[in-house]
Amino acid sequence: MANGLAKAVMIGVAAGMRCFLAPAMLMRGRREETCDGRFCSVSRTSIIALAAAELVGDKTSYIGNRTDAGPLFGRAVSGAVCGAIVSKQNGGDSIGGLVAGGLAAIASAHACYLTRRELARLTGTPDIVLALAEDAAALSLAAAASDRTGAT
Repeated sequence: MANGLAKAVMIGVAAGMRCFLAPAMLMRGRREETCDGRFCSVSRTSIIALAAAELVGDKTSYIGNRTDAGPLFGRAVSGAVCGAIVSKQNGGDSIGGLVAGGLAAIASAHACYLTRRELARLTGTPDIVLALAEDAAALSLAAAASDRTGAT
């Protein structure tokens, strides 16, 4: 059970950083036989395309603040749904995973936003460098959380 909740928190933190990356990593690991044919293929392609667009869009000035109500809600939902899934897959409770993933996404969105902003201010590091480092961290967390090799 602890493994399931830990993975729910991990994927929630990743969703707080990059909303679509968490479900994209879960879709990546989904086996074809558990999918509903064409629907699964379209869903997987759509989620991965949205994740890729988010990774690119984050580097532009056109994207708003992740801690604004709309984007924060999306991150919370992504973290909650993905948290419930990985918790259940790893022997945990889906409701506990839902709560843990959603709360982790909200906390992560705020913490990562403030950390990135302050690091840029204090060190003079270009935002693009910090954004790429955040991408790598989010990808690593989401990959580790969606890995089912330790599932019970």
